[in-house]
Amino acid sequence: MKQPKYPLEQVYAIKEKRLEEAEKKLRLAKETYERECKRLEECKESYNKAKAFKNQKIRTYLDELQEGLNTLEIERHLKYIKNVVDEEVKREKKKVDDQQIVVNEAHAKVIEARAERKRCELEMEKLRLHQKEWVKEANLEIERKEQSEADEIGSNVHEMRKRREKNN
Repeated sequence: MKQPKYPLEQVYAIKEKRLEEAEKKLRLAKETYERECKRLEECKESYNKAKAFKNQKIRTYLDELQEGLNTLEIERHLKYIKNVVDEEVKREKKKVDDQQIVVNEAHAKVIEARAERKRCELEMEKLRLHQKEWVKEANLEIERKEQSEADEIGSNVHEMRKRREKNN
């Protein structure tokens, strides 16, 4: 007898597609997270360069103080450090902080995508187990029907032989 079609075949296909989509979403989330981490490292590097530049300007300023520059030059250097260099360091620090927020959000999306994939995997596993049990039951039912048919055929053959013996 032919194996009957699994009644939840469409549900199985839908769940399988959802699992594939969840895996794709996780892969994209990981790629985004890695890209944002690289940007964060670039921002930190830029911030560190700005801090190093500021420290170098302060050292230069202190050296010039020891050399005895006039007050006009000293004030010009102080204004430059406070207005330009400090602002650059603050801007770079803000970029780092903003990028850290983006990285944290990307990480949260990776965690969310992992949870979604795990949920889909569990649903697929449940459905696979159900299908396996259903196939087992269907095969048992087919076996019972075939056995019943064989018994019926055997019974009919037996009765026909009895009749022939009676008639002979």
